[in-house]
Amino acid sequence: MTSKTAGSEELVYHYTTQVGFKGIIESRCIWATNVAFLNDYSEFQHGTQVIREEVAQLQIPPEVLISTGIAPTEVAVKLAQGIISGNVQMHLKDYKPLAYVTSFFETPAVVSESSTVEADPGDNLSQWRAYSHNGPGFSIGFRKNMLDEIVTPYLPAHPDVWTVTGSCIYQQKDKTSAVRKIVDALAPAFKFLLRPEMQEFFLSTSGEFVAKPPSEARIAQLVDAAFDKLHKNSEFRSQYPEYDEVFRNFVGELMVRPALMKHSAFEAEHEWRIVRFSTQPTKTEFRMGPVGLVPYVRIPLGETDGTILKRLISRVVLGPNVAFSSADKERVLLSTKLFLEKNGLEVQRPGMEGGSLVELSTIPYRS
Repeated sequence: MTSKTAGSEELVYHYTTQVGFKGIIESRCIWATNVAFLNDYSEFQHGTQVIREEVAQLQIPPEVLISTGIAPTEVAVKLAQGIISGNVQMHLKDYKPLAYVTSFFETPAVVSESSTVEADPGDNLSQWRAYSHNGPGFSIGFRKNMLDEIVTPYLPAHPDVWTVTGSCIYQQKDKTSAVRKIVDALAPAFKFLLRPEMQEFFLSTSGEFVAKPPSEARIAQLVDAAFDKLHKNSEFRSQYPEYDEVFRNFVGELMVRPALMKHSAFEAEHEWRIVRFSTQPTKTEFRMGPVGLVPYVRIPLGETDGTILKRLISRVVLGPNVAFSSADKERVLLSTKLFLEKNGLEVQRPGMEGGSLVELSTIPYRS
């Protein structure tokens, strides 16, 4: 086992304070912070702006409508674009209070040829500075594949929660592809939203019927007005029960994908995230922040008995500020190992296989 991977399993690292480390291990949960309260206040705006710009110039290919059994007339194509655009704009208005993020850092997929030393994502100076708050910090190495399995997008018992995991995307072409996936999530709804009677409903919802193809601005107005009525129409919803499922998938994807889009200036960080969309205000908790209360939600890391957490955590790195003398270093290593064992985690010992590797940062930095 190397310090960066567990066998062939790749690790992702979560940096936190001493208090955060203790809370994660004891509660078997990790905290996801509301996107409006991330360190970079403008960050949450980047992804939503990308999506708005991409959708504004979106063209629905005729084959998308044909695949759902709808004739790709000029009116149908414009209505399809209006349905996508109207719903994207409507739901992104509520993006800030509904999306939560927790960050990890991963090994770069491609190591620069000019680099003579492979970077260690679990012992990175800039992340220690950003997340340990100049105090004792911890970097927790999680098995990425296990996190992917634990965090499921949709829970049938909780239809108002949607969660994804993934590497942040920095290049515009990748962001364009991500927006296309959001659009594709709503495309199956065209088969019932663009039936002839529904097209007439959209075009006549304001008391008029437009015989010729309306303008883009008029389409947007008609679609917004129609959806207000449609969502209150119990007869429609009972006639097309699959509509709710398609729409839930679309909204879930739309509300989490912006938080996986970051400006290209941050590409060197190689960030990996868990993003949760939740409309459950009673599940939101609050912690003290530098300028007020910070909203967050808890994301469980397996069962409460710790059986999954024991396999999930492969490595723990103690930051540069945890100790200053050799004697102090020995003590903090010992206390960390005892703490993990008290909470059901196995610690790697000399001559034994398995368990979590616990080690000190090798960076000579003191705040």
